[in-house]
Amino acid sequence: SLEQPGDCLALHSPTGFIDVRLRQPITIDAVTLEHSDSLVAYDTHSAPKDFGIFGWLSNTKKSKAPKSMMPLGNFSYSVDLGAVQTFDVEAPRVVDHVRLFVKNNHGHKGWTCVYRFRVHGTPV
Repeated sequence: SLEQPGDCLALHSPTGFIDVRLRQPITIDAVTLEHSDSLVAYDTHSAPKDFGIFGWLSNTKKSKAPKSMMPLGNFSYSVDLGAVQTFDVEAPRVVDHVRLFVKNNHGHKGWTCVYRFRVHGTPV
């Protein structure tokens, strides 16, 4: 569904991370990050800007991120390129957990809003 402006997962600073446990292991090949469209957003300064993706394979439901997380890429989200942006993972790996690590946002000091984060790949 289309989220209303302000109906997001708010990281309570310009940086932070979100861990996602996947239903099954996949060979990850891309991720999609979404913020509210700039035509309807109250403020695009809370949109993520620079972010990294990490992954790991644990095969347990309660796994915490291990020290050996694999870096899967560093990317930049631009509010000028549309609300939904997909980023290719250059070196696909098998993972069942993914971390979105937001390094900074577009200038908001209080929080960063993530409207949707999707992981794309092929089941193993």
